[in-house]
Amino acid sequence: MSTEKSRFCRGFVFLIFILMMGNILFSSSTRGQEQGAPGQPDIIVEDIQLSDEEPMEGDNITISALIRNNKSEVNNVTMIYYIDSFEIGNITGIQLNAGESQWYNISWEAQAGDYDVSVVLKYRGVNIQGDKPSEEISVEPEPIGDVYTLLLSFVVISSTIFTTMIIHSVRKSLRT
Repeated sequence: MSTEKSRFCRGFVFLIFILMMGNILFSSSTRGQEQGAPGQPDIIVEDIQLSDEEPMEGDNITISALIRNNKSEVNNVTMIYYIDSFEIGNITGIQLNAGESQWYNISWEAQAGDYDVSVVLKYRGVNIQGDKPSEEISVEPEPIGDVYTLLLSFVVISSTIFTTMIIHSVRKSLRT
């Protein structure tokens, strides 16, 4: 019975050895592989900046996005700029060497409201996964008028009221 127990123990130790070797081989074969879809470059949107942090309605805002390529050279990358979920523009045919970072800009005519500005990268028609930085922007409505227009309106209204009072007073004195 002791030889049976000895064989069992040797078999058990051998099984554990095989499992450990398989685990070591599996982990070393997957080490260094990038996450994401096969053939997908390691390129990310690193930062988004706005030319004006407090724009007024109608202002032209430059939206700048910094993209970084961490892997090998890539060609024909597309950047799509979004305000909330609406595309406002894109840049196609972007090429970046390994380790290179580059700023890209578009212009947007600001509309009154609060918005979330974001950028998505596409490679061969597929969205590149990764953290998508975004920037919030609050656009103030266009002012009603300037001070000169306000003063001119006040003078016109005051003159109309004063003229009406004078005419009313003259008519009253003519009746008596």
